[in-house]
Amino acid sequence: MLSASEPLLSDIPQTWMHRFAHRARHVHMFGQTETAGIVCTYQIPRNYNDEVTAIPIGRPIANTEIYILNEHSQPVPLGTPASFT
Repeated sequence: MLSASEPLLSDIPQTWMHRFAHRARHVHMFGQTETAGIVCTYQIPRNYNDEVTAIPIGRPIANTEIYILNEHSQPVPLGTPASFT
């Protein structure tokens, strides 16, 4: 199962994996519309049961770098939770 280009709330894959006991692999792909494509992916582990509200965007695809910036266009440290406001 693939999700793409929007923040993915963690309850969606948790429901598929645990409540429905679905065997599909879950991959979250992320890329802004402005980039015209997917720039990073995160394969959601079967035992994913985190307290965060959104699935991580993952790592850049091959030959790609991504930069996550704050509201002042400054790079944020790795692992900084996203704000969807």
